[in-house]
Amino acid sequence: MKKINPICMVPYNAVELHPNGYVSPCCKISDSDNDSPYRNNIKLFNSAESKAWRAEKFEKETLNPICKACNVSGNVFSYKKLTEVAFKNLWKFPDTTADNAAIRKLIIGIDNICASSCIECKTSSSTTINNLAKNSKENSIVKKYFGELPGLIQYDLSTLDDCLDDLEVLHLYGGEPLFSPNLKILINKVKNKSKRLQAITLSTGLSKIKESHVELLASTGVTVRVSLSVDGPLELNHWIRGISPDEFLNNFELLKKYNFKIVGPQTTIGSYNIFAFPEFVEFISKLIPNNQQRIRIVSAIVTAPPELHPKQLPDEIKIKIIDKLNNFLNTSKTSDYMFEYKEFIETALFCLTQPSTLPWDRCLERMNILPKWRNSQFDFNYWVHRYL
Repeated sequence: MKKINPICMVPYNAVELHPNGYVSPCCKISDSDNDSPYRNNIKLFNSAESKAWRAEKFEKETLNPICKACNVSGNVFSYKKLTEVAFKNLWKFPDTTADNAAIRKLIIGIDNICASSCIECKTSSSTTINNLAKNSKENSIVKKYFGELPGLIQYDLSTLDDCLDDLEVLHLYGGEPLFSPNLKILINKVKNKSKRLQAITLSTGLSKIKESHVELLASTGVTVRVSLSVDGPLELNHWIRGISPDEFLNNFELLKKYNFKIVGPQTTIGSYNIFAFPEFVEFISKLIPNNQQRIRIVSAIVTAPPELHPKQLPDEIKIKIIDKLNNFLNTSKTSDYMFEYKEFIETALFCLTQPSTLPWDRCLERMNILPKWRNSQFDFNYWVHRYL
């Protein structure tokens, strides 16, 4: 039988590790779809069973259904289309072949230690939300919006001892990697084991980061590329994430001091900030004037928690936002920001025309609960009136 080149090389050269120990072959394969032999044990990445699994899933003429969720495949789900795009964008490690799989890129959430408490987040992703929720007497609200409180979740870094020899790219997420005490343990392991390391990438919300961690990353001698997580102009971002403007800007300057390459940023969009999207783009264009990477809509509006979906907004607010986004779309130039916001705005406009399905009081409660726990003097209505 003729051997087929893999449709995508990611499962052959990368893994994503979650704080709870779960191992994913790529960022698009969900827990329910992940039947890989190494899903609970990274040390089985190159076992005979894992090699057979990769051949079964990715070395066929027909497209694996789980790949249809991948943004690499674009809008045309065909073997030829995905292969051409995937090989161009994802074959970054020439030593990796179907017969020579190795972990060249490691994406890891070290833990859920985080100083932020973002409106769109959940207890399993932030120790701060856990602590705010535990100190609240509103247990019914906690359960309704944030689920059970899992407490601290930490990835068992000892499982990586024999998996770092071929590593070339390390990507960190959290929690807040630059705040986590476990970052030192991981980076020291990488410095000792990963002699082929070329780059470290990470996302950060710039909340209470430790200069000693920044200095440690710089000491690796490789390129450190940082994508900022920011959800609006400074004061709105403070309300959404709990990070003061001064803290944000001071930590931004700290990254520049150590010559980190700042790209991005990435943002989440929901009913709590869609009204300030034009101002957000203007803010970012001034903060990173030579921005060479698009603004990424990470938790896009179509996947927002139900209470935070833009369609839940009252009609009078929707109408004002639609007019504002249409005006922004018609008066701005894509080249100004290197961001295809046209497609995003068209999606946003569609969402804003959909009828709401939840009581508005419940949506307000969901948006205002974390700022209230942080003792914010503002609520959602303040920001809407300010930006509309």
